[in-house]
Amino acid sequence: RIARRATEIAVFARMTDAAAEAARIWHEGEPGSMRALQALVGLLISSNRFDEVLPYLKKMLASQGAGSAEGFTQLGRALANVPDKQAALKLVTEVAGDYPGLLAARLAVAQAAAAAGDDAAALREVRRARELRPESEAAVLLEAQLVQRRSSAESLQVLERYLDRYPGSREVRLNYARALLAEKRFGEARNQFQRLVAAFPDNTEVIFSVALLSLQLSDYALAESHLQRLLDMDFR
Repeated sequence: RIARRATEIAVFARMTDAAAEAARIWHEGEPGSMRALQALVGLLISSNRFDEVLPYLKKMLASQGAGSAEGFTQLGRALANVPDKQAALKLVTEVAGDYPGLLAARLAVAQAAAAAGDDAAALREVRRARELRPESEAAVLLEAQLVQRRSSAESLQVLERYLDRYPGSREVRLNYARALLAEKRFGEARNQFQRLVAAFPDNTEVIFSVALLSLQLSDYALAESHLQRLLDMDFR
């Protein structure tokens, strides 16, 4: 209890090294505590002590079992603010090696590679992720984002092919519509937003987008009807 309290106080005081040492004592005194282990892992990462964190990180993921996917998601968020992107990539690659068939592990490596500027490695990993789970929205959106850096047209094709196979995907269609909008393909963008309105009639963000695009295309009757509908829904 003393070690746990010392960890909390040191974190509050922004004494990261002291907090990490207190968390280590807390974990050693209470080895079965997931909270202690997570605190230690998070503090070692924020201190850029990657060599030290590796065994604790592996232990944390292994102990989470089926929840290890969420562990990789949390790891990705923790590494997002790490200044040494190459070290972060090395760490997540080593840990993910124990989980070759886990979608979240492949995506974590892809995100770390992209942050480190290695787009080729990022694309390899995200495509492995899509082979594991072809229906994954997160994987196709990340692939489209990576491809966008070299070709907007190719990025749109990635989203189009996915929607041909999974037409009911709200998130991917929304991103596709926004990408068309960014390319000033207003008519096509409005068609996609209208499909979203039909599928999700209470989504105010989508209705508003259709109204604005209708204004852009001088279709004032449709714009007015959607804006009136939004007013009826108490949308500002």
